[in-house]
Amino acid sequence: MKKKSSTKDRTSSITKLRWVDVAYRLVDGVLGLLNSNKAYPAFALVLLVIIGIISWRLPESDLGWILKRIIENATTSSGTLIGFLVLTNIGWYFVVRQLKRVYQAEIARLINVRQALMHGKVSIQNHRSSSGEQQPTMILPADE
Repeated sequence: MKKKSSTKDRTSSITKLRWVDVAYRLVDGVLGLLNSNKAYPAFALVLLVIIGIISWRLPESDLGWILKRIIENATTSSGTLIGFLVLTNIGWYFVVRQLKRVYQAEIARLINVRQALMHGKVSIQNHRSSSGEQQPTMILPADE
């Protein structure tokens, strides 16, 4: 005679499966961020969460003192840290602006080429990398 599984056994196995799934998705997400070079925003978010938890858990009397110390330490040495932060932000502004110009110029170039091709002002042969007379060089499976 088969023993019926209790509801408790089924719910505990589902809970274990969910924690394994959560751990898998977390590790997969972190590795995906590392592979796509998006880890820095993720680490910044983690730091913000940690700072939020610390500020939420501290009593209000200690929180003001700690924030004052952090600001004092950041502005010492002639404001080196704040100056570095401002300079890097200005640098990123110029990098993003330059990238936007490059992308807009490439989009405009492609639009002009497309319009010329559509209106018959330019032959398609001018934009091909080959004359179209090449033999196909695909690797085909051998016939048995």
